[in-house]
Amino acid sequence: MKSNIPGLPTYQEVVGVYNKNGIPRIRLHEADRDMLQALDSAGSNIEVMLGIPNDRIETLATTPADAETWVKDNIINYTSVDFKYIVVGNEVDLATRASVLQNALQNIFQALRKQGRETQIKVTTAIGAELLSDQSFSPPSRGVFKDNVAGSMGNILKFLNEHGYPLLVNVHPFKCYAAKSDADSQYLNFALFKPSSYQIRDKALVYSNLFDAILDSLHAAVENANKGTPFKPGLVIAETGWPSAGSGNAASVANARTFISKITEKLEKGTPKHPVPISVNITSLYDEKMKNTNNEWDKNWGLFEIDGKPKY
Repeated sequence: MKSNIPGLPTYQEVVGVYNKNGIPRIRLHEADRDMLQALDSAGSNIEVMLGIPNDRIETLATTPADAETWVKDNIINYTSVDFKYIVVGNEVDLATRASVLQNALQNIFQALRKQGRETQIKVTTAIGAELLSDQSFSPPSRGVFKDNVAGSMGNILKFLNEHGYPLLVNVHPFKCYAAKSDADSQYLNFALFKPSSYQIRDKALVYSNLFDAILDSLHAAVENANKGTPFKPGLVIAETGWPSAGSGNAASVANARTFISKITEKLEKGTPKHPVPISVNITSLYDEKMKNTNNEWDKNWGLFEIDGKPKY
């Protein structure tokens, strides 16, 4: 999140938007000193998910001293910030970098423990649905990780289990819709929680929306990788959302409004297989027009206009 640039809101204004609208948590994909100072100065009750970018984890994995410095510089220095998670990497390529991620998780944990904060702040990572072997999510109860990452996921879950840390998951029905070559209007409705002829039946359970199917597929895959037993720390949704522009009729303000309103309703209901309250972080506060991406829609996840007014 960049700020204090002409035409963009200041860091203090960003914090103000969160507080004014009662948004309980923020996900920062990397440690931004100015943003952390703004949160620290405000003394707000905003919970912070602080990320470590994928290109930083190699150093932290190989040099414990660097992990200790990172924790001191970005956690300990901000005494009034309510850190809940340190997110080590985002959708890291586990087929090639699993050992690096595992070592980085361990080193950050040890650095946090030296500061006596390992029970207050959870060290974890975020994965996406692309790790699942079946991208149709049908049926969700058969969800498993791809063969080339299943063992690595088992090791990561073992670490998280030992410390009671949840696994973060990115659940993006829009991305799944966009990647489906034969997606039609009924599948779009399925992704948007709208009435649709497209449904997934899983024994006695009926899935009427894609979000539930993805999340329960991830639950099943995690349980399978966890030696067939429930993963007690649970899953936390690190990000979900719907773009308001950039992909024909699918990415629109109207569809984004529909998706976000339906997600909000789901917080207390959970999924067919796991009908318990869920924690969701919606991406993102603003559009990212300068984002380096091949997909125009990937620049348009924002909930608010630059002036702080809700987009919808």
